[in-house]
Amino acid sequence: MSVNQRSETEELEVRLRAAGHVVTVSGLTDVDGAAAALGVTARTLRRWRTSGTGPPHVEIGARIWYPVESLSRWLDRSGHWRS
Repeated sequence: MSVNQRSETEELEVRLRAAGHVVTVSGLTDVDGAAAALGVTARTLRRWRTSGTGPPHVEIGARIWYPVESLSRWLDRSGHWRS
């Protein structure tokens, strides 16, 4: 990960926490946090997961988690990074 990517990821983690979203010590956020970060609904994330087009996610038990680093890269690639 580049220095710039690291700072964008850290910035996104700070924003998510400030908005009251969960960010684990391992850098994962839940569906609500991911939806907020990307500016989409949880339903859109579910549709993307089903079609295989969304950002990378992990399933732990019955829960879906998104690596904040992956969300940051997704925003960067899509051109939707919000300042």
